Amino acid sequence: MVKISLMESTDNSNDGWDLSFLKEIGLEDLSQNQFEKIGTEVGIMGTAIGHGLTQSAASFLGLNPGTPVGIGIVDAHAGALGALATPQLDSDHLDIHAELDQRLALIAGTSACHLAVSINPIFTPGIWGPFYNALLPNMWLTEGGQSAVGSLIDRIIFNHSSIELYKKETKEKGFSNIFELLNFKVENLAKEKGLTHLAYLTKNIHVLPYFHGNRSPRADPSLTGMICGLTLDTEDLPLQYVATLQALAHGTKHIIDTMNTSGYHINKIIMTGGFRYNRFFMQEIADITRCSVIVPKEDAVLLGTAILGAVAAKEFSDIFTAMKSMSNRGEIIYPTSDSHLTKYHSAKYQILQLQYEHQMIYTNIMDALNST
Repeated sequence: MVKISLMESTDNSNDGWDLSFLKEIGLEDLSQNQFEKIGTEVGIMGTAIGHGLTQSAASFLGLNPGTPVGIGIVDAHAGALGALATPQLDSDHLDIHAELDQRLALIAGTSACHLAVSINPIFTPGIWGPFYNALLPNMWLTEGGQSAVGSLIDRIIFNHSSIELYKKETKEKGFSNIFELLNFKVENLAKEKGLTHLAYLTKNIHVLPYFHGNRSPRADPSLTGMICGLTLDTEDLPLQYVATLQALAHGTKHIIDTMNTSGYHINKIIMTGGFRYNRFFMQEIADITRCSVIVPKEDAVLLGTAILGAVAAKEFSDIFTAMKSMSNRGEIIYPTSDSHLTKYHSAKYQILQLQYEHQMIYTNIMDALNST
């Protein structure tokens, strides 16, 4: 365990509570009685605590008493630990310190977290951080995110007027889930229309994916979603589905572009979470961000947790060594080499930015009513 200094500190070598910050946000009472309420000691991730599992805990878990217990970490951060060191198929050796600022861990579920680390602090507008020692020792964490990913896709799919018909068809045709059915229909639609790429299906339908606000980089929870291009067609669910996936990928591009403008050099995304099984979504992310997408073989959140446990058990000397040793090579998805497709996605990205600008115009018009 590491004793925290109670003095205000601005350098990286002296961890401690920032008293001026606590006062500024009205929480100076936390410093009373030598920080009795929040404690004065913190531990480094993966550090073994106590004497391991107690007898009762070991019995409940079916493990041996005294089994080392490592200091844990936030679930998405565990995913970053398990993802960031994933080698590419064409790379046998990863220089973690040299390449980490080129990598983004994307942990996607109901919402999504976009995590990157750097040796020096990189301040990025609309992105959380940088946080020192929050993920990896002696490195800075920057974290962006999307407030709605899986929840937005579910909103589009399961609130569609034809959802019961799609559920029935999923069962009758033997698809394991509705996403497989939709991907199948999307492929057939593209073939019927003679399109060279599935992405072209959304030429006339555009989604602004801010249905639950925007976490990054606009950092505005009041923003709302928009769909442009709706018709009376009750069979347009595949189109709305594709347009939503593209909008989410454009949101990730917005985050990456903002981070790179501030000093990162991200060109690889390591994807984890349930959506890593949706190959179409992975390809759209690669094509839209122009980053290689690496898909780990295992669930990166579980792997990251195992890494911390292995370090606590002294199987490895440090987290970096454990990350490199325990990470398996994953599948790599490259951006499609097609200049017309790249221009198409650039146009769609421009429309997403315009949708946001138009929403601000509509909001200002209506807000002006309150001032008259």
